[in-house]
Amino acid sequence: MVRLRNRTPGRVRDSGLSPAPRSRGRLRAGALLATILVLCSGVATPAHADGDPASDILASDTLPFHDVFLPLDPVSPELAQKLRATVAAANEDGFRIKVALIASVADLGSVTVLFNMPEQYAKFLGAELLGLYKERLLVVMPAGFGLFRGGMSTASELTALSTITIGPGADGLAQAAIDAVERLDDTEPPSAKALPGSAQRGRRALLRYIVADDSGLAGAKLRLVRGSTRIAALSSPIRPVRGAKISAITWTVPKSTPRGAISLCVVAFDPAGNRSTQSCARFVIR
Repeated sequence: MVRLRNRTPGRVRDSGLSPAPRSRGRLRAGALLATILVLCSGVATPAHADGDPASDILASDTLPFHDVFLPLDPVSPELAQKLRATVAAANEDGFRIKVALIASVADLGSVTVLFNMPEQYAKFLGAELLGLYKERLLVVMPAGFGLFRGGMSTASELTALSTITIGPGADGLAQAAIDAVERLDDTEPPSAKALPGSAQRGRRALLRYIVADDSGLAGAKLRLVRGSTRIAALSSPIRPVRGAKISAITWTVPKSTPRGAISLCVVAFDPAGNRSTQSCARFVIR
């Protein structure tokens, strides 16, 4: 029996004892968190066994269905088959993507601290796979979507997924993943139509246009030009678009703008990066 003297709370002095179990747990958690922060910072590391089940499946090129990781909570056979078929079809079309469904902490192995942190986990898992795979990696958790693509920005694609509802349970994750892959694998360009208008110098003007896309989301870039001379350039971010609803951007016409006819030109773009052909309309400065 070892007797302790002058013991202060939370410290063991000269006892030869190892730290208390709670202290060891804190040390392990701290070390794990530090490792995760390094991986999520964009440092490329090869895939390795660290108790992360998804990486074991997605890093394999011999296991069947190695582009989809399903959670321990069972997904209905119909949805599991549909998800695998959707992912396989996208990959066969040249749209490379892997999908991980994370329904609970049990699906994360030793990295349970990242549950319901889909963007951080996507970076962690993506960094593990970088030595083997550098294309899109989609993570679906009850709290939302995460997307990693070899360190490239995925902000516009995540915006495209923001309107997808994730239902309850493993089936809810699977259906959301199917919807997400179909939305991301979008090769159809949006459409754009500039509408004519007029404005007075020194006053605010409404630049009107119509954009549409099969994803239901689109942004627009607008230019006002006279011949080859650009007068102004404006843009609208990606947002929901439905039907033939007219959109508009406010522009304050500089007092120095010459009177007469100019052109309002519009190009639409969707979350997948597809762009429409340019549409131009007459716009009169009075």
